[in-house]
Amino acid sequence: MRTILRRVYSGGANFLGSTSTPLTQTVNQPTTTALTSDHNPWPVGQSVTFTATVTPPSVTGTVQFMHGTTPLGTPATLTSGAASLATSSLTQGVHGITATYNGDGNFSSSTSASLTQVVTSAGSGTSTSTQLSAPTQIYFHQKAPVVLTVTVTATSTPAGEVILLEGNTQLSSLVPLVNGSATILPLETGLLHPGMHVVKAVYLGNGSFDGSESATQTVNVSPQPKPH
Repeated sequence: MRTILRRVYSGGANFLGSTSTPLTQTVNQPTTTALTSDHNPWPVGQSVTFTATVTPPSVTGTVQFMHGTTPLGTPATLTSGAASLATSSLTQGVHGITATYNGDGNFSSSTSASLTQVVTSAGSGTSTSTQLSAPTQIYFHQKAPVVLTVTVTATSTPAGEVILLEGNTQLSSLVPLVNGSATILPLETGLLHPGMHVVKAVYLGNGSFDGSESATQTVNVSPQPKPH
């Protein structure tokens, strides 16, 4: 938004009035950018689509998707406040993706929170099944560590790493399997605020085993009980 400012001196008994040279001040409206993935996790080599939604939806201009500090593709043009990018270039592993709205003459730029995109191995190894065992009730910032167990099964004992996700948010580091199982300890319960949270475990796979994901588990995070 452009504002033109002037100062006017109305004069006095000994001085004539005068008006300053116009000063043009541009004040852009703030924006927010949200980022989603249409599949997470997703097999390596398959196309995944990221969508950035900028608020307010009346913005114009472009969005640049980023893989860490590396641009993903060219800037995508917004349509009704949204822009998308499809890519199959991500390698097996865990990737941090962001989207930056570049702003226009009326709106300021903004950058989304980082989205954790997990890419698993697929098609070149033995199929696997992943199970997650998680407590249904924990307390916010509880002192006792929260233990989650992930078990990956196949026709032989798989090796590799697992990760815990809530939607597109990473809740654990990569944890290696030992004899087909992994214990995620401790879960940083500070990442889970009071309320219901739907989490899942993802096995990334390797050259011999295909990746897989567990069914989701709902964890109820309660406020710490008040002492009596």
